[in-house]
Formats: sequence, structure tokens, C-alpha cells
Amino acid sequence: MSFNEGWKVCSVWGDMGSDSAGEQYPQVNVCPECLAEDERRDKMRAEMDEEMDDEVGDSNIVNVLGPYDADYGPQCGICGDSAEE
Repeated sequence: MSFNEGWKVCSVWGDMGSDSAGEQYPQVNVCPECLAEDERRDKMRAEMDEEMDDEVGDSNIVNVLGPYDADYGPQCGICGDSAEE
């Protein structure tokens, strides 16, 4: 098993007040646990009505771009865990 198995490069929500698309939607490595949590939130939101939407929490991931890329660093851009541990 590779140390970064299951990790993906994703666009995530960033500084929406910025003029830079790279700051609005930064690209980061994301660990499997954060990917699964984000997917769980999306499924829960799809099953709930709008009144309960705040209880689920916001998604962090805008879209998945591809497999882990060392150029984005070894940390998960959401939780900070390291792919090298």
C-alpha cells in the first residue's frame, strides 16, 4: 500500500473575496477521510430538506481533479494530516 493511497488533488472553497481564482478555489491534496466526510455531507444534504441544511455543515470540496500530487505538499488541505505518516 502506498503511503498516499486514496489521496486526491481537489479544488476547495477558499477566499471568495479574492480577485484571484487560485485563492478562491485553491488546489490541494485531500486525505481519504476528508474525501469520505465531504461525500457523506453531500449525501445527507441531498436527502434533507432545506430547513435542516445547517445541521449537516458545508462541503469543503468543489471538485476532485486527480490523484495525489507531491507538488501540492504532503498535508491534507482540509485537516492537515500528512500523507507521509
